[in-house]
Amino acid sequence: MVMNRLLAIVGAICVCKSTVAGETNASLATVAMLQRAVQVVPAPRQLAWQQREVEVFFHFGLNTMTQQEWGSGKESAALFNPKKLDAGQWCSAAKLIGAQGVVLVCKHHDGFCLWPSATTDYSVRNSPWREGKGDLVRELSEACRAAGMKFGVYLSPADRHQPSFGTPAYNDVYRAQLRELLTGYGEISEVWMDGAFPDGKAETVDFPSFYRLVRELQPNAVIVSKGPDVRWVGNEGGSAREAEWNVVPLATDPEHFSWPNMQGRNLGGRDVIQNATHLYWYPAVANLPLDFDWFWDPQSEKRVKSLHDLQKIYELSVGRNAGLLLNLAPNREGLIPGSDVSALQSFGRWITDSFGTNLVEGVVAERSTDSTGNTEIVYRLPRPRYVTTLMVGEDITQGQRVESFKVDLLDADKWHQCGQGSTIGWKRLVRWQPQRAEAVRIRITGTRADPRLRFAGLYAAKW
Repeated sequence: MVMNRLLAIVGAICVCKSTVAGETNASLATVAMLQRAVQVVPAPRQLAWQQREVEVFFHFGLNTMTQQEWGSGKESAALFNPKKLDAGQWCSAAKLIGAQGVVLVCKHHDGFCLWPSATTDYSVRNSPWREGKGDLVRELSEACRAAGMKFGVYLSPADRHQPSFGTPAYNDVYRAQLRELLTGYGEISEVWMDGAFPDGKAETVDFPSFYRLVRELQPNAVIVSKGPDVRWVGNEGGSAREAEWNVVPLATDPEHFSWPNMQGRNLGGRDVIQNATHLYWYPAVANLPLDFDWFWDPQSEKRVKSLHDLQKIYELSVGRNAGLLLNLAPNREGLIPGSDVSALQSFGRWITDSFGTNLVEGVVAERSTDSTGNTEIVYRLPRPRYVTTLMVGEDITQGQRVESFKVDLLDADKWHQCGQGSTIGWKRLVRWQPQRAEAVRIRITGTRADPRLRFAGLYAAKW
C-alpha cells in the first residue's frame, strides 16, 4: 500500500518493543498510535513541493488597473493594457530570493482571464494588450522554464463575471478553464484553489471533480489551499505555528474531505490524533504580500516590508516547517517596481550570507542515548566560533517524528542551553544571541519514534 495514503484505525497494528523519548513506560496504546502516525509520509509531489521551500505569487490583472483587491466582474476588459510587461523581469525578481517556483493568479474572483480562454469573453483576447493576441500564462510559463523555475497556476473557484456562478452549471465552466490551463502550457507544478468566496456562493462548487481533473491531466501537481495536498497555514502574515505538524487528522478521504480548522492552534498533536479515523500528510504554506496589498496600487512602493520584517517571516515560515509563498504585485506597466526589487535583493543577500556557510559541514555526528531515552546528537566544530543559528531537518520520507528538542553549546568544556523547539519536519530554525561554541548538541526530548535527521547546520547568521 502506498505509504502516503490514509491509515485507518481499524486493522492490525504491529507494536514493536520500543520506547518513546522521555516516556520509558509509554503504554502500548500510545506506542501504537505514534507508530501509526509516523507511517504517514509525503507523496512524491508533496515532497517535491516541500523541497522548494520558497516560491513567489504574482497577483496581476484588471484589479491592478483599477486599484482594487476584489473586482466586481463588471470592469471593462479594455482597461487591461500593461505596455511594458516583461515576464522575464518577474522571474529575475523571484530568483533574487532563491525562489524555485512561481504561482500566477490566472483568474481572480472578478473572472478576468489572463489567457485567451474559450470559456468567456472576459479575457486578454478582448483587451488592447498585445492587440488582443496576448497570453500572459504562456509568457510567464515560458519565462519560468527559461529560468529553470517551476510554474503553477491559481484559478479562483469564484467568478463574479460568469452568470452561472452560484449554480451547478458553473462547474462545467471551471473544469473547462482548468483543462485549458493544464493542457496548454506544459508542466504545471501546482494548482491553487482559493477558499475565499464573494457573495456567499460556495455551496454549489464541485471541488472533488476539480481534483480528479488535476490528477488526470497533471498528476505531479500539488493542489493547494482549498485542496488535498497543501493546506493554507491559516493567516496571511507568513507565520506558521510553533508546532507545525505535517500529519493531521481528517474525517474522510482527502479527495472528498471537509477541511480542518486551518486557524486552529494545534492541528496534529497527540491529543488531536489519538482518536482520528484517518491521518493524512498535509503540509502548510504561509503566504503574504511583500507590501500591504495583494494587487499593486500607487502606495505600494511606500509599504514594502523591511529586511527585518522579511528575516522574521523567513524564520516563522521556512524556519517552522512551512513553505513560504511571497506575493509580488507588478505595476500597471507590467513590471515589478524598483522598491520591490531592492527589498528582494537585500532579502536574498541575507539568506545567502546567513546560510551559505555551514560551520559543521562534513563533521561526523556523535549520537548517543541518555538514561531517559532521549537522543543526543553532537557536532564538534573544527575550531571555536561565534554562532547564532541552528538549522535542522528531518528525513520526512520516514515520517515526521520529533515533538520537542533542545539546543546546547559547548564553551570552555561546559554545556549550556541556548534554544529549544517543538516540531522539526522538513526544516526548523532556532536562533539566539551570538555565543562562542566549540560544539553544538541537539537533545531530542520528545519523539514519536526513533528520530531520523537528514540535515543539521550551524551558522553565524546576522539577525
